[in-house]
Amino acid sequence: MLRAKAADLLRGRLPEPVKRWARTALGRGAAVEPRLGRRGVVEDLFFWIGDERHDTVLPLQNYFSVLYPDLDTTTGGTLVLRDALGRVLGRHEFHLRAHGITRLRIREVLAAVGARPPEGYGTLRCHLRIPDAVAATLDPLQPFYFWDRFYIGYVTPPAPPCFVHGVDKTYVADHGAAEPALFYDAGKRYAWAPEIPVDLGAYARFSVAVVNRTAAAAAMTLTVTDANDAARTWSADVAPFGAHRFELDPERVRGLAHEDLRLHLDGIPTRWGRPVVFKEFANGALSAMHC
Repeated sequence: MLRAKAADLLRGRLPEPVKRWARTALGRGAAVEPRLGRRGVVEDLFFWIGDERHDTVLPLQNYFSVLYPDLDTTTGGTLVLRDALGRVLGRHEFHLRAHGITRLRIREVLAAVGARPPEGYGTLRCHLRIPDAVAATLDPLQPFYFWDRFYIGYVTPPAPPCFVHGVDKTYVADHGAAEPALFYDAGKRYAWAPEIPVDLGAYARFSVAVVNRTAAAAAMTLTVTDANDAARTWSADVAPFGAHRFELDPERVRGLAHEDLRLHLDGIPTRWGRPVVFKEFANGALSAMHC
């Protein structure tokens, strides 16, 4: 804790050569990111979807039991649901036994909190509290964080779910604190361009879902280019902590050779915040990936 405060005080007042020395002497994590100066969990902001065709499944494992098998790791957590505009729809508390697992379905959670957003999608934060027995083993003077980077599943019933994992840091949830802190001070502009072209004819539906993991609106632009360099462009102002889904179909890309399309997304506000690509097949199966 003292190292983190010292680093925060000094890093704005020292010349760069001395700052480099200070980062090493005071502990790199605390000096570079002073918010990581206590104990807690680093969490992501995930995209969820729950409309007439889709559902989202959260298989939540008590990973503390794997790391501390001899301790009582019984704990609980909170699922915070937001709509596409970043507005909180509700909070859902859950219990997790030692060495246990629980499964949450977004449609059921939406019904429990009495919410039904018209877009049918949004973002979620899943906070798993550090068990008291685990927290007691951590040195209170040494910063220590768990990175809660779980898998989230998307499904078109009755087909089986497909899974993607977390891709970016969003919240720093200090142990015992009422609310988390944001990992990013402000958004920047990053671009995404998958190396594999898309053939829209292979899918019944195709979409690109983006998440804004910052406290300011983010202007994102998706450009689709065919093999002849003809292009179409769509833009969206994605709300703080909100989401947007770009849906592509033959009508939207009319005039393009849709069997060999290249995608380029500009305006991603966080460094690792890759979108989720959804590929829906004619037999009802769904594929989702960060690519």
